[in-house]
Amino acid sequence: MFTPTRQPGLVEFTLLIAAITSILALGIDAILPAMPAMSAELGLSDPNTIQLTVTYYLLGMGFGMLFFGPASDSFGRKPMIYAGMVLFLAGSIICSFSTDYNTMIIGRLIQGVGVSAPRAITMSLVRDLYAGREMARVMSIVSAVFILVPAIAPTLGVAILSIGSWRLIFVLILVFGFAVLIWLAVRQPETLPRGKRNKFNVANIVKGAVEVMTTRDCVAAIFAAGLSSAALFGYLGASQQIFADAFNLGDYFHYFFGAIALSIGVASVVNSRVVVRYGMRFLSRMAAAASTTFGMIYLIALLTLPIGNNVVIFMIWALPTFFCLGIMFGNIFSIGMVPLGHIAGIGSAVLGSTSTLLSAGIGGLIGQTFQGSVVPIVLGFVVLHAATYLIIRIMLAAPETDM
Repeated sequence: MFTPTRQPGLVEFTLLIAAITSILALGIDAILPAMPAMSAELGLSDPNTIQLTVTYYLLGMGFGMLFFGPASDSFGRKPMIYAGMVLFLAGSIICSFSTDYNTMIIGRLIQGVGVSAPRAITMSLVRDLYAGREMARVMSIVSAVFILVPAIAPTLGVAILSIGSWRLIFVLILVFGFAVLIWLAVRQPETLPRGKRNKFNVANIVKGAVEVMTTRDCVAAIFAAGLSSAALFGYLGASQQIFADAFNLGDYFHYFFGAIALSIGVASVVNSRVVVRYGMRFLSRMAAAASTTFGMIYLIALLTLPIGNNVVIFMIWALPTFFCLGIMFGNIFSIGMVPLGHIAGIGSAVLGSTSTLLSAGIGGLIGQTFQGSVVPIVLGFVVLHAATYLIIRIMLAAPETDM
């Protein structure tokens, strides 16, 4: 394989990391417009069942990170990304040829396990080179670039559906993943020298996991990230149905979805400019409080006023709420990673895996409650982001003297 020796500049490095992490989003968001067609062709009677293709993808990613993160501490970052990407590409092929629901789920699980490698290890790549608030700033810029994929992926899905089958969407995912893999191989040097690698054994993994799970900031970050993301995942699974069934705007789904995704991107840009001044903990706490407040106001209006099918009011709630999510995303994980520089692979794996499994499970349940009304989705945001606020307020109340 290629062995580049010169570290690319910050701009290229940021774009590369954003592209690698974008594979995860593309694997979810590009197929959302195709869910009705997939459901019909796979013979599903319950429209909520197809949401599980997102849930199983996320579950596969959650479990896969437990292996790839620690393995990257022993065998290097790039070899493990290569291994994961091979699995991801194989899963994409299985999905593109699936003719029944069970085969599709198997393909999605394999995709999820494969994408767990770049999901877990890219954070370690950044942590190898940056720390503290500077790391949060880089991750925020990565998130801003990365969010362009959720913004345009549904539109790409719609464009593909206009000329062919939903199976071509998985071909697009396959081609994009392969192109990013080549970019990584040609341009990015290994960031973990052999002399700094840990021996791969169960004892090291358990020791690292115990350290993560007994570090206050890490535990707080796991629950804060898991609960805040659970609300997002509940929305993601049901998003196409929300605009098609609740608002009768299925043909315009990708526009609304893209606008909401862009609000997260705007938040990431804002966060990158203010995080050094105000700190990760303060910004995360304020974002969680604001999101909870927005949700409570909207929920009360939904339950007392005849506005359930008003998409304008929904967007008035959604845009600032997802802006708050964008503030929380980069900061919460960065807080958890601060004490873990010496075990970045295991640390990011445990943080990412546990929070993803938590959010996928809860988010999947929220999505399954959708029955034509947005009330369960909004209620999920209120409850989960209120809990996130309390976690940050209570467990992450210490001054940011270490950042």
